[in-house]
Amino acid sequence: MQSKTWSIYFWRRFLRIYPLYIFVLIAERYTGTGFSWASIGNHLLLRRGEGVFWTLEIEAKYYVILPLIVLTFIVAWRRNATLGAICAFGLTGFLFILFYAEGRWWSLDGHVLRPYFLVFILGSIAGSLFAFMILCPPRSRSLRWCCEVAAIGAFVSSFFPLPEILRLLPKALTPGWHESIVLSGLFWAVFILAHLHGVGFVKHLLEWKPLRYLGLISYSLYLWHKPVIDSFSLVNQSGRLPLGAYWPVRTIAILGACIMAASLSFFLVERPFSKLKAGFTRSL
Repeated sequence: MQSKTWSIYFWRRFLRIYPLYIFVLIAERYTGTGFSWASIGNHLLLRRGEGVFWTLEIEAKYYVILPLIVLTFIVAWRRNATLGAICAFGLTGFLFILFYAEGRWWSLDGHVLRPYFLVFILGSIAGSLFAFMILCPPRSRSLRWCCEVAAIGAFVSSFFPLPEILRLLPKALTPGWHESIVLSGLFWAVFILAHLHGVGFVKHLLEWKPLRYLGLISYSLYLWHKPVIDSFSLVNQSGRLPLGAYWPVRTIAILGACIMAASLSFFLVERPFSKLKAGFTRSL
């Protein structure tokens, strides 16, 4: 059963990220940056993450570690404290080797998981708490109002991190850790968890159809925005589309082109592979 669960997990993660990732990398080869095939290979092996792709290099590495974290702290500790301690020791050693390998040969551009590891952990904790709160949702009106206020406060605070709060973070986070990013990760974890269990003001706002559509195509939008901007720059430099002096028009044109490209890739690439992902899951 465990092997089946992890097969589904890795296959779903692969189909969620890699098909569109490969497609956009190849598109980048023929636009502004002109990636070489060797560079594309290093991107797919998570050894390089140029431009906006640096986040995928880090994110995919965490997907490799996450099953080990789950097996250690959810499966092993539940069965036996001694087994849990042994697994925790082994996980610590594995992370040490991974972070060492990243700095030595796995990462060719300095984008490593370690400074952002705690951010991913916060997201995983928020997901676990959400699963628990689905079973035991807050029923009192006052508690739901507290969640709503916490969501709004976390949202505002994520844009205005106070230096006083940064100074309260453990000093151990300072060398090599991005303390401001960790704090932002905490705020967004609280926001995601709290607004889903609040009285509904924030939730209803986020259910606005244009926002939901942007969320639906957000992965495509993230990957395509740089190639689109690069293409506009090339066309603008050639003089065939002289929009340089009209930045409002250029901005609207770029936003429209980004949404159009993201929509096309969502329906032509993401959605078909999502159906394949769902079919594979049912077959298992």
